[in-house]
Amino acid sequence: QQTLIIAGTHKERSAITDEIRTALKNEKTLGYSVEATQLRAQQNLTSIQTRYTHNYNIGDVVVPVRDYKKLKLFKSQPYTVVAINNDKLVLSDLAGNHQTVDPMKFRKTLYKQENIEIAVGDHLRWTRNDKELGRRNGQEFTVTGINGQTATIEFSNGTLDTIDLQEPLHLDYALVSTTYSSQGKTADRVLVSSTVDPTVSTESVYVAISRAKYDLKIYAENIDFLLESALESKAQETVLELLQPKAKVQVSAVPEVTVRQKAEVSAIPTATPELRHKEKSVVSNIKRMRPIVKREPPKQLEVFWTPTLEQVAPPHIEANHWQELVESSAIHPEIAALNFRSLQMGSIEQEHEAWEYLMYSDKLERTNIGQLTTGMLKRYAHIDAGGWWCNSGVNAISFRSEDLSTKLQEKRWGCYKPNESRFNPDKPGKKIKYEHPPKIDLGIFLLNVPDNIAERIYLKAGINPSIEDRMRGFWYCTWKYNLPITITEGAKKAASLLSQGHVAIGLPGIYAGYRSKDEQGKPIKAHLHQELAVFATLGRKISFCFDYETRPETKRNIEIAISRTGSLLQQQGAKVSVVSLPGPEKGVDDLIVAHSPLAYEKVASSALPLQQWREHNKQERHLAIVPPKKLSVQERKEQLKDSLLGQQPPNHQNLNQSLEQISHDHIDGRQINQEFTTDKRHNFVNRTRQLDTEYGRSKSPEHQLDSQRRGVESSEGRNLTVKQ
Repeated sequence: QQTLIIAGTHKERSAITDEIRTALKNEKTLGYSVEATQLRAQQNLTSIQTRYTHNYNIGDVVVPVRDYKKLKLFKSQPYTVVAINNDKLVLSDLAGNHQTVDPMKFRKTLYKQENIEIAVGDHLRWTRNDKELGRRNGQEFTVTGINGQTATIEFSNGTLDTIDLQEPLHLDYALVSTTYSSQGKTADRVLVSSTVDPTVSTESVYVAISRAKYDLKIYAENIDFLLESALESKAQETVLELLQPKAKVQVSAVPEVTVRQKAEVSAIPTATPELRHKEKSVVSNIKRMRPIVKREPPKQLEVFWTPTLEQVAPPHIEANHWQELVESSAIHPEIAALNFRSLQMGSIEQEHEAWEYLMYSDKLERTNIGQLTTGMLKRYAHIDAGGWWCNSGVNAISFRSEDLSTKLQEKRWGCYKPNESRFNPDKPGKKIKYEHPPKIDLGIFLLNVPDNIAERIYLKAGINPSIEDRMRGFWYCTWKYNLPITITEGAKKAASLLSQGHVAIGLPGIYAGYRSKDEQGKPIKAHLHQELAVFATLGRKISFCFDYETRPETKRNIEIAISRTGSLLQQQGAKVSVVSLPGPEKGVDDLIVAHSPLAYEKVASSALPLQQWREHNKQERHLAIVPPKKLSVQERKEQLKDSLLGQQPPNHQNLNQSLEQISHDHIDGRQINQEFTTDKRHNFVNRTRQLDTEYGRSKSPEHQLDSQRRGVESSEGRNLTVKQ
């Protein structure tokens, strides 16, 4: 009889497969074996995430989904990643030819190379379609012989074929199926292994137990968990979302339910016993009762740190700068001391430190002897007056290094706030508040966090990073453990939010979270800033907290920036929301200083999801449209008077008399019909002729009548407008 073994996850399937193959080897069912290379698809990456190099590792295999002749990449051909150069991949084909490509430029499937043992008697399956070779994803076959590096295989219909074991192969063992891949299959006998994992749901349980024709056995690690999960539908969530760490739910089983748990998967027999088809399916006799679920109460708002003024400025920060950072922006003194410093005039070279911090690009305008041009010196002469500098912290691109002994790379880029600002040449009358290194790509602020504050944030988030992860730093742990992130504008606001226990990334501008132009300024398809993309992981909660604004143009720019950046984050699986500051304080640091840290916690707790925030803004814009005001008779008379005065200076006495006479026809706002009677039309023409005579007009009454008819405009009544 047929037997189907089902596991919930790939990890569980691999463990059961290893146990079964070990038993088959012991009983000599499997014969001679060799090592081959297996290509396993990266199940935890979306197609959007494969566009960024930080998701790749040396040795990964890339397979294009179609031909890209300009890039010299061809469909279904494997290319191995041999090097990663910033945002480019160096790929090697089977012949050893190398080529550098941009992962943004082509669609591909990303695979991991793993060793797999293939033995005579192994039951395998294809994991990828190949029309040229006639292979179907999921098609099963048996290895009947191995000669050197060539294996002979036999399909269920008796067809024979050979495979080259020296090439990377899209295959896997077919002894155990996952719940997902078992859909559509049926068997006389089904063995289901159910562990405690978040993918167990009403849908998965139904699929597993409905595969059996006659006999079903369930091996459960925790019966209470299985019963609870079987009552919960998770049809709206993907497997990747379910596997993300979530807050634990305490479950206590009903006392009356008594079960026998079987967790030893290795006890599954390899031989299939005889089965009488008339017998009913063998299912554990479990009383179906809903377990009691104890859910944690809503978390109360708490203040992470209360700003204090009893702090002395450290030697590297001037008193006025310290007051601006700690007192005026509510930045924790330890965070301020770790990331900010006042730049001074050099005592030996008599050159201000700001020049060294800002002017390091190779693309700057310089003279033949390497000095900055006169124009550059004049443009940045104001930096000699002093100011403070803020480092931008670690480079998130270095997180992909698997060498735990490697120190994370620190960025040289940062921002400088001069004591005296210069005027913006592109916006007359407006000053540039912050200076960034010219001719250098803008970065993002991942400010350094003291260890004691980092530990409190870990505790608040409910995580316990390993010693190795802690050694690599706060932002590495933030990335690895998928902590929620707040995106704000500027280093000071990011430092203020970090002081309150919120993991905050600072952008140098509202549009700095994504790129829509290349180095030459030509439009390209919008994509996330390379460092920000590192944190755009599946299921991560990311909120925006930009300044409060009242000017319509600035508000619209903020809406566009959040909407575009947020959409790109959502494409990679992040859950995006927006914190709207109530005002009148402009920034989040101003809000905390003016009120309290608890004021921001209340605002942050009411953040709206991105789509809901968009709808809210749309409704507000529609409500902001004010309907035209209904004019009174006197206001219409004044409007008519201004219109006539704007064309030719009239005799004011006669004009007032004429307007007074005309206004009698509008008493109480009564409507003037367009269809005039003969007498009314005669009077109307006489009045028009009178006005023409007074103002020196010489047009015929019929022409004036047509002009007057064209000048009659409708509101609630008809407003008579005399046009010249």
